[in-house]
Amino acid sequence: MRILFWSEQFWPQLGGVQMIAYHLLRELSRRGHEVRVISRRDHPGLPRRQTAFGIPVLRLDHHERVAEGDLNSIACAAGQLHGEVQDFRPDLFHIFSIGSNLLFRERVPALKSLPLVMTFHGELRSEFPPGSLLHGAVDAARGVSTCSRAVLSSLTSRFPQHAPKLRSIQNGIPIPGAPPDSPHASSTLLFVGRLAPEKGADLAIAAMPVLAAADPDLRLVLAGDGSERDRLQGQARRIGVGDRVRFLGWQPPARIQELLSSAAMLLMPSRTEGLGIAAIEAAARCRPVIASRAGGIPEVVLDGVTGLLVEPENPRALANAVMGLLDDPALAARMGQAAFDHVRHRFSIQRCADAYEHFYRAAL
Repeated sequence: MRILFWSEQFWPQLGGVQMIAYHLLRELSRRGHEVRVISRRDHPGLPRRQTAFGIPVLRLDHHERVAEGDLNSIACAAGQLHGEVQDFRPDLFHIFSIGSNLLFRERVPALKSLPLVMTFHGELRSEFPPGSLLHGAVDAARGVSTCSRAVLSSLTSRFPQHAPKLRSIQNGIPIPGAPPDSPHASSTLLFVGRLAPEKGADLAIAAMPVLAAADPDLRLVLAGDGSERDRLQGQARRIGVGDRVRFLGWQPPARIQELLSSAAMLLMPSRTEGLGIAAIEAAARCRPVIASRAGGIPEVVLDGVTGLLVEPENPRALANAVMGLLDDPALAARMGQAAFDHVRHRFSIQRCADAYEHFYRAAL
């Protein structure tokens, strides 16, 4: 198949959605499918055209200009897209992350004529009235996938008339064939993700005074960056744990794997979460996860089996769960092994790519 794949951001900008796209497209390409990626060019250092792991990428300088209503720039980007479709002649158009691609699908006849599939990575939190670009795309799509059953349930409640073409395709990543070392004695608690309110890093920091009183050696390491970093650093200083909380900023994937291997466990106190790619990555390293019971997280973290779930907005419950695992290393090791077995069976990139191949063929 020839797949025109639009992700608003793409490699080397690697957040959760971008990592899923990276792994999925590499696997689809390995299976012989032809893929071209459309993305946006968020800063001048990104080339407009690039071949990433054998896949051509076109980045458009349109994002801010669309928001500003610059019609000339929109028309220029639309012309580029028309030429790309004419050159590639894709079998279908996959909107993998939603944004300005909805506008361009309406404005570029060559795009609008393609069979359309869409993927949602989180719940819709804004109102989209009938007649909106989003409603028009969902109406036209031959298939709509979600990253988790939780998001599927939310989307079905928004679009009950389209329930027959909605389905869940859980994200996948490469999983080692054999489990790595079991969790070892470590005083590091790890948080991986954007420093944004929905990810709940403030809740992990708020749990640290209780944890520090129980174990003076404990440290919290945050791997990620975002708009909340200054506020979170101020919070850590204000509650007296500034010396126990380390902010690493954005880290490349290989470094994340190293951090997971050296941590006792992963904390994921998210307020909302489509699925939780960091929890899958931690499980693939045999690390238990302590997370909030939010969104699709319970599909990855099986409470009491592969980790522990607590109610959102509850730092004390988070601290108690952490102390429970630290006090029982044998239980933590069993959970880590169970987590590995679970994600190897349910969240491998091979299983994910199989599902997308079926999804595409059904749409065609």
